[in-house]
Amino acid sequence: MDATAPDRVRSPGGGRSAAAGASGRGADSSLGGPHTHAPQPERPFVCRHRLLAGNIAFDLLLGGIELRFLFTDVATDFFDPAVFGALDLNVAYSMAFTLYVATGVVFIVWFHRLRKNAEVWAGDLQGRKPGWAIGGWFIPIANLWIPRGVAADIWRASRWQPYGADGARELLLLNSWWLFWVADMIVDRVASQLYKVAETPEAYVTASSWSLAGYVLDITAAVLAILFVRRLTSMQHAKATGMIPAAQ
Repeated sequence: MDATAPDRVRSPGGGRSAAAGASGRGADSSLGGPHTHAPQPERPFVCRHRLLAGNIAFDLLLGGIELRFLFTDVATDFFDPAVFGALDLNVAYSMAFTLYVATGVVFIVWFHRLRKNAEVWAGDLQGRKPGWAIGGWFIPIANLWIPRGVAADIWRASRWQPYGADGARELLLLNSWWLFWVADMIVDRVASQLYKVAETPEAYVTASSWSLAGYVLDITAAVLAILFVRRLTSMQHAKATGMIPAAQ
């Protein structure tokens, strides 16, 4: 079989196509301190959740394609690698790529907006300027840790007591999402390289196994991203509107 899997990109939330000290607090930054603009309340945005859910659906489909290959006896069975049932896989990969790019754009816009709000509530806790909420995703290698650091700073500024100590498991959701997303990036890169050099059925099986593992990691990262988006959006909306804070 001479089928190869295309390279994928990843949206930050999952989907392949992806702190300063408390000194100098000054005025009560939870109320905006000396800043001149008010934080914008973040309301639940169903589009983000639907895009991430769409990524999961495509991962399930494309993972099923990998399973089909793994359970096919290439010596005796034959199937067209360009189709899956009635589905043209070239169309499926194009749709998946478009969805992943759209998810990445929407996610980063949301992420940057929350970072600007964090500047109002606890600007001195932010380790990087707001621009890093966008640029940090596009720097090779450094994007493995910069966005996570920005996200942690946003989280602390968004809770009811920005300068309080982190709870024992407070950042578990953030760290879990980030761990699975980074692992998925690494595994998918390995799978892509294995597909590029594969020339034998055995080599394709190895590459397909790595790719399937990447889809599992990506689905997990996308589910955790949905939970993270909902939690952080709820925290900022509650704080901006003066509502009772969400459980943290």
